[in-house]
Amino acid sequence: MVCVVEKQLKRPLLCEYTNVRECNSGFPMVIKNSTTTLDGKPFPTTYWLTCPALRKEISRLEAAGGLQDMEVFLKFNEQARTDLLTREESLRKTRALPPNHLTGLGITGNKEPLTLKCLHAHAADFLAGELNPVGRQALGPILWPKNCHLCETL
Repeated sequence: MVCVVEKQLKRPLLCEYTNVRECNSGFPMVIKNSTTTLDGKPFPTTYWLTCPALRKEISRLEAAGGLQDMEVFLKFNEQARTDLLTREESLRKTRALPPNHLTGLGITGNKEPLTLKCLHAHAADFLAGELNPVGRQALGPILWPKNCHLCETL
């Protein structure tokens, strides 16, 4: 049987995971991925946003130039830049990766923390309780329903 997270993502999972945060309806909203895939290959991102409603809204934000807007936000907000760099460094130190595999990769699996590539990963990181100013900023204008029933139909 396909698990609810696979239904939310509309694809099979590549690695083991744990639920980190659920929505008000009790469905997974954020998962934490293991550092390797089921076949032992390194997996680059720690947190994934699984909520279909939030994923759709973040995709809209990205399509409207949200990545570039966030890079400008970081350029002119020293505290946000410092907080993001601190979070990236913390993640790099705590991920238990095999030697020489994806070392130095941060929130989105890239090596340049101030060059953003996925607001979904930053939003998931923030919703997982991490100090992530990009995730906080991305989620700020999004209004998602308090009693969403979207996942009940999956």
